[in-house]
Amino acid sequence: MMCPTCDYKLLNSQFTFNPNGYGLGSGNYAGTVLLNTDIGANGGCDCLTGTGSLNNGSLSGDRLVLFNDAGAIVDAMKFSNGDAYGTNALTVNFNAINNCAPLPNITIPDATDIVYNGRTLCNDLKGCNSSYARLPDGNNGANVTWSQAGNLACVGCTDPCGVATTLGSADYPTPGLDNNATPYSATLNGNPVITAVTSLSVCGNTPLTFEYQINQFTNVALTALQPNGNLGSYVKIGNANPINFTTANFNNATGITTLTTTINPPVGTSNYEFVWGDANTNCAICPGSNNTLVPNDILSGDKECYVYRKITILREDPQGGSPVASCSIPGSITVSGATGTNLQYTLQKQTVNGDLLIPLPGHKMATHLAVSLMMMQILCYLIIKCWLHLPI
Repeated sequence: MMCPTCDYKLLNSQFTFNPNGYGLGSGNYAGTVLLNTDIGANGGCDCLTGTGSLNNGSLSGDRLVLFNDAGAIVDAMKFSNGDAYGTNALTVNFNAINNCAPLPNITIPDATDIVYNGRTLCNDLKGCNSSYARLPDGNNGANVTWSQAGNLACVGCTDPCGVATTLGSADYPTPGLDNNATPYSATLNGNPVITAVTSLSVCGNTPLTFEYQINQFTNVALTALQPNGNLGSYVKIGNANPINFTTANFNNATGITTLTTTINPPVGTSNYEFVWGDANTNCAICPGSNNTLVPNDILSGDKECYVYRKITILREDPQGGSPVASCSIPGSITVSGATGTNLQYTLQKQTVNGDLLIPLPGHKMATHLAVSLMMMQILCYLIIKCWLHLPI
């Protein structure tokens, strides 16, 4: 049960709905039935708008019970006090549908029944249900306390459950699919990027392609800046302003969004941040923030609106060119002609012509750096060697 045109972009296209917004799926969703709680214009039942029982504005609400074909309860949930039709048990009759026999005198448990323990949404809903029916981080026990602290549109959000102290995590649900279905992936040149922060080194000019693939019709922001001024999906290079991904595509048929950018790191160390905005587009279910620190700030309630990856890259260039060493009076040595990064030259001496070359401790030169020698005996010898064009 959801608002598919908002929570999950065009997921409603995979279902055929009856006039009440209830329908069977096709393809990957052939084993799924969906109650579309969106507005009637989008093929929904208007269940979460107006004065319907799910959202009647007075902290009463429906009890929803799922029965199997024998009339046994499979699952249940309750909105607010669950007393839109009173608090007593209710008797309903199901007519025969397709291969299902009729089920007369089926009982919907009363509003205080234990079947609703851990399955109660405290407040009336105003908007898309995944905004509010969220499982708080670390709160995955048998009896779950649901937090509606992020519901920006509700009145009396936390009644009658008391003050909600924590925002919940969206947990990337996979509606109609197995819970272990992959919600998204992040890769760099095809290799998985698992952690939020990654460091690596490259040699020379190495193009790197970062890609997010977000599945299951998730409503992904396709641009860096949203109409409300908050951030969506973006790339941030160093301290520069966020920019759009080079490619940002949503496939209507598969429900897959692809965000891709190719970078060419310069010599030295550079930082890249890749962020995708989760459901902060059509609806205000996760409005996000205009602060680029939020996507990686675990203390921010708006962090759940984003997925964040930061990659720090150290680029070194390989050695090239033709190194040339030259001497000059009053005793400096200049090395030129070499290309590459992080190159070092070690100064060596010979006490007697033909002897082994002995490194001079502490005398190392970076590319194109002239070093003056302070040891006069060695200095004179080096100058003579340069003058005679003998190997040093």
